[in-house]
Amino acid sequence: VCAVWDAVLALHAKGRYVSGAAVAEGGLLLRLFEAALGSALGARIELKAESGTRADQLLFGEFIGTVLLEVSPEVEKSFSALNVPHQTIGEVIAEPQLFLAEGGNALWQQSVEELAAAWSIPFREVME
Repeated sequence: VCAVWDAVLALHAKGRYVSGAAVAEGGLLLRLFEAALGSALGARIELKAESGTRADQLLFGEFIGTVLLEVSPEVEKSFSALNVPHQTIGEVIAEPQLFLAEGGNALWQQSVEELAAAWSIPFREVME
């Protein structure tokens, strides 16, 4: 675990990642949504069927000690060279949409605008 955090801290010190977030409350899908909302970009994510973990666990589970980082392919290669455990889950795309696939089959897609509208409903209700 120390090697992972050392690698992340080294990347941070060198400004080598674009964005990052701990995969905690709300899980991976919420982190992806927040990143897309803040950047006006989107993501295409491939859920690894061979991981043995259900898609809902991967998307909504809290993975303590796990970090979602947006890095260039060159930076990703340095993770492998350092023997830092990591997994490529997808790519950033120009369209402000989230796409989920499993085994190459599309599972779900939604625009960030539509997701933001749905996400804000409970906040509006609380404020009324």
